[in-house]
Amino acid sequence: DALRFWDHWLKGEDTGIMTEPAYRVYMQDYVPPDANLKHVPGRWVSEPSWPAPNVTELNLAINGASLSETAEGAEIISHRSPQSLGFTGGSWCPYGLGGTSPDLAIDQREDDARSLVFDGAPLTETMELLGAPKLSLQIKTDQPQGFIAARLMDVAPDGTARRISFGLLNLTHRNDHEAIEDMPPNRWVEVTLLLNDLAHRVPAGHHLRLALSTSYWPMVWPGPEPVTLSLKTGISRLSLPVRQPRADDGDESWIEAVEMAPQARTTTIEPACSARRINRDLATGRWTMELEEDGGRTHIEAIDLEVSDGMTCTYQITEDDPLSATAEWRWRSQRRRGDWHIEIESTTRLRATRDSFLVDTDVDARENGLSVFSRAWRERIPRDGV
Repeated sequence: DALRFWDHWLKGEDTGIMTEPAYRVYMQDYVPPDANLKHVPGRWVSEPSWPAPNVTELNLAINGASLSETAEGAEIISHRSPQSLGFTGGSWCPYGLGGTSPDLAIDQREDDARSLVFDGAPLTETMELLGAPKLSLQIKTDQPQGFIAARLMDVAPDGTARRISFGLLNLTHRNDHEAIEDMPPNRWVEVTLLLNDLAHRVPAGHHLRLALSTSYWPMVWPGPEPVTLSLKTGISRLSLPVRQPRADDGDESWIEAVEMAPQARTTTIEPACSARRINRDLATGRWTMELEEDGGRTHIEAIDLEVSDGMTCTYQITEDDPLSATAEWRWRSQRRRGDWHIEIESTTRLRATRDSFLVDTDVDARENGLSVFSRAWRERIPRDGV
């Protein structure tokens, strides 16, 4: 659409783009969460403008353990999340390739059980959400640095919790991303947190859940100290963008056939494979996540070249120690033709002290088994409010 828009203005062509809806989005239906989800049912919907006239705010009070349009009496609740909370959250930027990359969020009940949780009542009719949910929270913390992770879930009658949006707020950035300011310990402040935009249809009989935590590993690097968060309920609120369906919802007449160049002829020597494994050591309290993405080995016939690429990533953290967090990424790339063979390997390791991030990177390149290039970097980066 963007290309046709510029064609219209630059070439004087009447492509019809100016008469199309200003906003289109795929409205997802509920489907049970799965790291290897292959398809999300739903339909295309359109809006004549954005903000859309038929999207209104539904303001819900965050009460003691519930979400409701009516605020209950003010209450103060406190929470400190375990450092391992977040392993059900999937990747920061998942590809969602369905079976080849297990990187989507799974059932959230395990993380919900270790978070502050607020449940709405079961819906009596379907609710469509389109836009960015917003949180307005009255909080205080016992540390000058920390963050809040907020997750919004669609909870099925059997208890399965699908994450439909989430948001993260570094509390030292609560007012501005440039003017970093520590939290005043044990003093109440009001913060606003926008969750990611969503387009999701919550079925009747399901209910919404808000979960708040002070850790979200390994998506977010932990602060230097464990944080206890206190929240004033009753006056803290969640605002939801509720959409009213339109008569033209589901129209797909605008979708044209996909055009693409023919793919190169290749032969698979070793198939691609992916894995995501989580291990918990009960003796030490240490959690480990191992992510493997192996592209396999492929022969490109037109240039007689064998290619192979892959990556492994390991995240580790101990339940009660944010400074125990470590992450390591290993990348490899190989090319082979006849008796010629090259290979590049790189490793990056990240850890932190209270004051600094420590980043170690090593690169090694070999041709026919002999090293032709090798370099190491050792970086120390001040934490500066994170």
